[in-house]
Amino acid sequence: MATLIQVPAPSGDFGFEVNGPSVTFSAEGGEGYSYIWNFDDGGFSEQQNPTHTYQSTGTYIVCLAINSECGGDNFCKNVQVSSILSTSELNSENIVIYPNPATNRLQLKGIKSGTHYRIIDITGKTVDAGSMVNSFGLDISSLYEGIYLLDLQSENEKAVKKFQVIR
Repeated sequence: MATLIQVPAPSGDFGFEVNGPSVTFSAEGGEGYSYIWNFDDGGFSEQQNPTHTYQSTGTYIVCLAINSECGGDNFCKNVQVSSILSTSELNSENIVIYPNPATNRLQLKGIKSGTHYRIIDITGKTVDAGSMVNSFGLDISSLYEGIYLLDLQSENEKAVKKFQVIR
């Protein structure tokens, strides 16, 4: 006779502790759950409570997918990492994005030519990326309505701004 084990649908969240370039993550969960971590630097893990070491400082959008036979859920958080590497943050207060909310085009003020950007949706997926060259505006007409993060990186400097697309 088979015994049925009822596994609840995943729910919960995750925490983290930063120690220099290393971050220890801890996920809520239980028996029968699987975990997929995206550390936003090309690194991944399937452990419940991994430790990840970053190669540079900055703000990373770390996402965790928790799954079971009964479903799944995703969680993303900004993780600020410090390291012995010499880097500095873009002066986020001097960076202005407008209009916000926006419909078709997003303008940026306070960034340098050559600044790399990524537009990240609420699931942590990069939906657009490129470099700012001579023009400091982004065509966002193909994005769905919602909240996005604009990840800006110039040499060893990094900043993250939030914006909204409306239709």
